[in-house]
Amino acid sequence: MGRSSRETCEVKSTHPSLVPVAEYWESSSLSEVGCSNDSLIINRLGYDHCTGVRGTHLFDINDSFSLADYDAPLSEAGDYTEKYNATADLVKKYLAVQTRLPELPAQSVKEAYPAILVTEQLEFNRLMDLVSTSDRVTATDVTAMELLDVNGGSGQCYGFVVYRKTGLQVPPTPTLEITGTAHDMAVVMVDGVRKTEPITNVQQVTGFGYWQLSNATLSLDDASVGSNRTLDILVENWGRRYNLKGLYNGPVLLNGEVLQDWEILALQFKKTWIQSLGDWQEVSESSSPTLYRASLEVEGTPRDTFINMSTWGKGSVFVNGFNIGRYFSVGPTHTMYVPAPLLNQGANEILVFELFSPSSEIIFTDTPILDNP
Repeated sequence: MGRSSRETCEVKSTHPSLVPVAEYWESSSLSEVGCSNDSLIINRLGYDHCTGVRGTHLFDINDSFSLADYDAPLSEAGDYTEKYNATADLVKKYLAVQTRLPELPAQSVKEAYPAILVTEQLEFNRLMDLVSTSDRVTATDVTAMELLDVNGGSGQCYGFVVYRKTGLQVPPTPTLEITGTAHDMAVVMVDGVRKTEPITNVQQVTGFGYWQLSNATLSLDDASVGSNRTLDILVENWGRRYNLKGLYNGPVLLNGEVLQDWEILALQFKKTWIQSLGDWQEVSESSSPTLYRASLEVEGTPRDTFINMSTWGKGSVFVNGFNIGRYFSVGPTHTMYVPAPLLNQGANEILVFELFSPSSEIIFTDTPILDNP
């Protein structure tokens, strides 16, 4: 057994429930690096400590998807985990200069606020009407969000992008085809009615509207047939890797005919835009992605909390205009951390942009749910 493997087993033996901090260090252990590289070791551990990123190596960095709360020494709420002690012990063992560690700061108090009802909504078409002219582009063909002439010519870097084709003649037995792949999930609507199935399991990413299947087709229903139809393709960016986002591999086709002359809308959910939204309507059944609104009343000093989104489908949450992240009912995580500084004493606006399956309420908890039950 090599020295790197020995040290990995050492952490495993004292903290058996952990994925060891050194597990991805493939060829060099701490001892092999040597005392002259202590600062490098500490900086590397510090990076992993703060980010929870595994798959980083002192010399051979390999890509690895991870989430901080799964395996970081500190949780997203700043709470200590078992791995915190394991990391501290490992650093102490190889630190040439032994220093006295200060007392650990107290962890924040969490609050399970009462559940609140969703009271208002903006359906998809109404929401699109509120997108500013500076976030609208006309183009002959579809293109990636990063290449749009928005944000002073720098393109769109995050959020959703909507490809809209108006005045469309939809023939009988219509079939829609996206050339290449969608990055990363496409939701198709005709006259504001969603035509793609809700995503309820990870196996669906091999089908239409996802990045894994090239030149995918979607059969539209008879209700889509007719003249002067509006086709919307909403594409969600699932995170940056090595590709552009949106539709850009080639044209969109309807029964083999290329569709051109699109209006492309950058749906970025910037804070100033969110806070300017108006014309809210009472909650009713919706057949399209919809923005929902609720209000949380906080008495006294705000505290950290978590929003439990397990009863919703898939979408994004905004607290007082701040994007706290995305949720997905498939899991494994079901809560979204809300730090106290985002909350106000008094009224707080909670917005949920739900793509498929809304709930009637927003539930708060003082404990994160990081694994499927």
